[in-house]
Amino acid sequence: MTRPTETDADAALVGAAAAAIAIIGDAFVGDEVVCAVFGISRTTLWRERRAGRLPMAVRVSPGRTGTRVSRIREELRLRSINFLESAGGASGAPSPHLPQSSEQGRHK
Repeated sequence: MTRPTETDADAALVGAAAAAIAIIGDAFVGDEVVCAVFGISRTTLWRERRAGRLPMAVRVSPGRTGTRVSRIREELRLRSINFLESAGGASGAPSPHLPQSSEQGRHK
């Protein structure tokens, strides 16, 4: 019997994350699922939460936190809208969800 590779473990986690997001209702998922859905590490997850770019986890029971699946779906929806609009979208108008700069592309 061969030992599972890291890639196998990652694929299994991504599959579990997809299944968790497909849950009907407003279930809670752990940080490992949130990380798999967004393709980020736990450190990045905490950084994004502190910056307000990802939904905060809530206490589900003593010693356990979780993020509502509905909040993850909403964030994914907003990110897909931002991506489409920033890529030119149907109207070519700038995204109302992204900060606009008068000096885009210039670094100080």
